[in-house]
Amino acid sequence: MSPHAVLIVSLAVVNIPVYYFLYRMLYRDAQEFLDAIRFWVKPDLWSLLDGEYWDDLWAEMKLGVFVAGCSGAVMAEAYLVSTHILTRT
Repeated sequence: MSPHAVLIVSLAVVNIPVYYFLYRMLYRDAQEFLDAIRFWVKPDLWSLLDGEYWDDLWAEMKLGVFVAGCSGAVMAEAYLVSTHILTRT
């Protein structure tokens, strides 16, 4: 395994409190998070026919923000560590 991969995996584990913070900012409870995943799996046309289109859109947007925030934090930290800490001579 390359050192960069080890760094990313390590940061992914260390950032668990960041994931929890983002989760608590976006979702009131676990059921709302599970509903977001359900809407993500459910086709938009089906949600439209069920009358849940706007709820589906909102839940999918929040899930996208959550995933982007979690992965963005790891990638930004990996970039900073690899360019400013590991490359010092």
